[in-house]
Amino acid sequence: MAIDRWRPFPELMPVREMMDRLLEDAFISPWRVMEREGWLGVDLYEQDDAYHLEVPLPGVRPENVEISTVGNTVTISGEIPCRATGERTRRLLHERACGTFRRSVTLPSGVDPDRAEARFEAGMLRLTIPKSEAARTRRIPVKTAQG
Repeated sequence: MAIDRWRPFPELMPVREMMDRLLEDAFISPWRVMEREGWLGVDLYEQDDAYHLEVPLPGVRPENVEISTVGNTVTISGEIPCRATGERTRRLLHERACGTFRRSVTLPSGVDPDRAEARFEAGMLRLTIPKSEAARTRRIPVKTAQG
C-alpha cells in the first residue's frame, strides 16, 4: 500500500481563482465588461491537419471583423452593433452583448496562417487554420528484424 502525501496548494488554487474572479467582477463596471479581453465565447476543435475555431457573431458583417495571427496566437476583433434607442425609449432588459470585442486564442502547436480560411455561416464565424508540416502527426511504420 502506497502512502500519498497531501498537497493542499493545488486543491486551494481553484478557490483562489474563484475569489480573484469575484473581486474583479465586483469592481469593474458592467459597461466595461465588453472591453475586457476574452468575453467573446469561442469553440476550438482539432483535427489531424488543422484547427477549427467557431465564434458566434450575430448581426456582425464580415467587413467589421479583423483576424490576425502571430506565432500560434489567433486574434479576432471587431464590433457588434448596438441598437440605437430614442429619447422616449426605456430599455427594460439588455442581455445581448454589443460594442467592440477582441479575443485571442493560443493554439497548441505550429500553424500555417498563409493557408487559413474564414467564412460566415448564419451568424457564425468559422475559421480553419491548417497545422504546419512540422506540427502534423506522422505515423512511423515498424519494421521487423528480418527486413
